[in-house]
Amino acid sequence: MQQSKYDVVQEFDENQFFRKPDQYGYFSIDWDFTNNVSVSATGNYTGSMLVPYFGTKTDPGVGELHKSENFFDLGLKLKYTIKLNGLNLQFLGGIKNIFNSWQSDFDKGTDRDPAYIYGPVNPRT
Repeated sequence: MQQSKYDVVQEFDENQFFRKPDQYGYFSIDWDFTNNVSVSATGNYTGSMLVPYFGTKTDPGVGELHKSENFFDLGLKLKYTIKLNGLNLQFLGGIKNIFNSWQSDFDKGTDRDPAYIYGPVNPRT
């Protein structure tokens, strides 16, 4: 948990930094449950934040300040290792962003706001 604020009011009459959530965190867990099988889990939490928007749904040059939703991005990976002629051969399989957490209000069209992106990088993969 943290808070980023300017000493004086800025754009949109706000003193809070844009695109900087007050709550965020991550974890990474690796578990080797046999000599040749292991599981890894990673997670990223991003709390809501203020995001400026200057796209197709506003008057030109005016803009709006939106509050984003919270995101939780969870990934799992399974690794199987086979020893073959003194070498390790590994088979990996996994899934990223299991809950398919993503930004649902992307802007579209020629007058879209290309800077209006704030969610997880990858969809479920």
